[in-house]
Amino acid sequence: MHGVKIILDEEKIKRENKYDIDKLYSVLAKYAERNHLIVKDKNTFVCPGTQHDLAYLGNYVYDYLAKLEWLPDNIKEWTWFWEEENYYKDMIKYCTEKKKVGWYAR
Repeated sequence: MHGVKIILDEEKIKRENKYDIDKLYSVLAKYAERNHLIVKDKNTFVCPGTQHDLAYLGNYVYDYLAKLEWLPDNIKEWTWFWEEENYYKDMIKYCTEKKKVGWYAR
């Protein structure tokens, strides 16, 4: 199973009172569904198990998440996983080091 796990920094978000935490999670879920991903819970979005899984996941990450201006300042954990291969990538670290995604490319 391919997917991403996104954990927002809920304490920071509540403390700053700039965003509604439920709306942020709703946006993540809405974009996941638009990209044919299955919402397992508020933090986990998985591929449907088709030949297009990597395309769906890549589109979600690079075309949707990368455009959310509020995400980099409010994300606590972001993991791209592929359970069959025991593959787990820390996307915050990867994007910061490689300057590959949206707000990290600045």
